Amino acid sequence: MIIVEGMKRIIKGNNKLSLTLKLYPNADVLDEDPPWASSLKGIDLINLIRNPPFIQLLDSHDAVLTDSPTTTLLQAIATRHPVFVLTSVISLPMVHLPLMRQRAVCADNAETLMKSLELYLQTGNYPADCGNREYIKLYGTHLDDGKSSQRALAILEKTLKGAK
Repeated sequence: MIIVEGMKRIIKGNNKLSLTLKLYPNADVLDEDPPWASSLKGIDLINLIRNPPFIQLLDSHDAVLTDSPTTTLLQAIATRHPVFVLTSVISLPMVHLPLMRQRAVCADNAETLMKSLELYLQTGNYPADCGNREYIKLYGTHLDDGKSSQRALAILEKTLKGAK
């Protein structure tokens, strides 16, 4: 609920912002919204949505807050958007946390996460580097040279030729 209350506080303090809260991908199979959603319904400038997929929202938004380091985080840090991530829900190897911190603002509790987001919105100061690619290379893009699909196709072609 700390994140939900933080979202309300942010909107109350700045009517030039709008917030989109994207439910988890499998939330559309549920018959009802999560319990916290009712406290956000009807608040101007807060949009609670189930669709479209997260990746389609990136171009129309300026920053990303995610409650865990999952695929959503990888998709977000592949952009140049400021990213804020809660690291207490899902733990990753401690040795990789410094790489994530170079690219994203990380917090191990919701209060710190929301304070970091609020400070960014007030000052425009983003303490991480939106251009840093080290974490995405570790978990998502291997060589990070834009040629992964070409390598995959070459391996597939070689495998198919060997199967003949």
